[in-house]
Amino acid sequence: MGIILPEIFAQFNLANNPLYVKFVDKTYKTMNTTSYKRTYSLPFTFDDVLKLIKSFSIEDKVRLEKELEKETLVYRAQKLSDKIKSNDLTVEDVVAEVAEYRKKRNAK
Repeated sequence: MGIILPEIFAQFNLANNPLYVKFVDKTYKTMNTTSYKRTYSLPFTFDDVLKLIKSFSIEDKVRLEKELEKETLVYRAQKLSDKIKSNDLTVEDVVAEVAEYRKKRNAK
């Protein structure tokens, strides 16, 4: 009797349509017999993937969201870093600004 282990993984590139999902079926047999491998490549559009995601349960959508957050963390951090202006202030500049403010406040 053989053991059948399906191995499914996706290769998506949203810049190029269609998207492809590759399914690999591997068959492992016991008693030193040969293993078999079949690969299927199916085209999907982004809309197909979106429809599939919309059919997920809320729990699966939350799981997917967490995985996407992990995958896009570096990208989102870089975008945030690009939005933040560089700060050229030194500690001496801050101390001088505070001293000037206190001098004006105490003069009143």
